Amino acid sequence: MQVFQAKGFAGATLNHLTEAMQIGRQSLYDTFGDKRALFLEALARYYRSRREVHRSRLHSADDPLDGIRAMLQGVVDDHRRSPEIGYLVVGAIAEFGCTDADVVKCRVEGEALLHKLLVERLNDGRRRGQFLPALDSESAAWSLQTTMYGFQIAARGGMREYELCGVVERALDPWKR
Repeated sequence: MQVFQAKGFAGATLNHLTEAMQIGRQSLYDTFGDKRALFLEALARYYRSRREVHRSRLHSADDPLDGIRAMLQGVVDDHRRSPEIGYLVVGAIAEFGCTDADVVKCRVEGEALLHKLLVERLNDGRRRGQFLPALDSESAAWSLQTTMYGFQIAARGGMREYELCGVVERALDPWKR
């Protein structure tokens, strides 16, 4: 997973992968079949692991606004600790777009639960009066997910942490009361 995060699919050679996994080429082929199958497994594993991290952050506070803020700030903090985190997904989107049905399927399935969790927190915040009554939680959740991708791309491009933190604070402004 770390090799694909750092180098992308195209940039990750079999030598990079086998060295990182401390296995021989034949073991990679016997276990995964090929580089593409290994990539799909890494992408699915990434989504599973990050989904739980995001769920925990979203529910780290009883207050929905604070939970959403914690999740967004967590993306920035993750980049500070480990700059390649998150780039597996945005790298896959950049490399494959919608041209590979298996990558798209993995991404759509991976994004679905986070989207559901965000919609629930946004609806809860609207019920509590934290967000505008006319808030479209579905669209707002997609906006937040897109913002998270933007954080990862901007951070990889050199945006400083304090600048990203400012974006975290502005991300929720349009919907707050």
